[in-house]
Amino acid sequence: MLNLRKAMSAIMCFVIMSTMFISKSPLHAETISVTPGSSVTLQFRNTVSSKAVRVGSQITLSVLDGIYIGDKMVVAPGAEAIGTVRYSKPNGIIGSAGSITIEAVSVRAVDGTQIPVYGSVSIQGKSNAALAIIVGLLLCPLACFIHGEDAKLLSGTTITARVTGMQRVNVQP
Repeated sequence: MLNLRKAMSAIMCFVIMSTMFISKSPLHAETISVTPGSSVTLQFRNTVSSKAVRVGSQITLSVLDGIYIGDKMVVAPGAEAIGTVRYSKPNGIIGSAGSITIEAVSVRAVDGTQIPVYGSVSIQGKSNAALAIIVGLLLCPLACFIHGEDAKLLSGTTITARVTGMQRVNVQP
């Protein structure tokens, strides 16, 4: 009986010890190189107005279609992307329109790596300069205070960006 207990104890120790070294995740992640020029479509999560943002402000975008290298997903659809306001001018008097330029900067890969990208979008609001000048000259000088429209990039607007440098990303095999 004592030998049976010793044998059972030895088996149980072996089982417990062997399960300690089994990983729940794959032992080796595969490293994939994302080459410059790979394209990704980004989408604005919120409406951005030239009235509300300043140069240098960060804008959060979403990856629309992802990046795949072969059959491996490197950047998942819905991943976060970052853009930066490069130019912003709110509307002004004498009917001048607002304008804004936003540049895509990076996207988040499946392993959390930030992949540098480049793409930009510019938009200008409607100018009311002609109306302000005509009304100001003919009727009232105060019409010079008529403003143009602010530039607005609506939520859901897309931008195509391209990877700018070689980047290595660890993906699950």
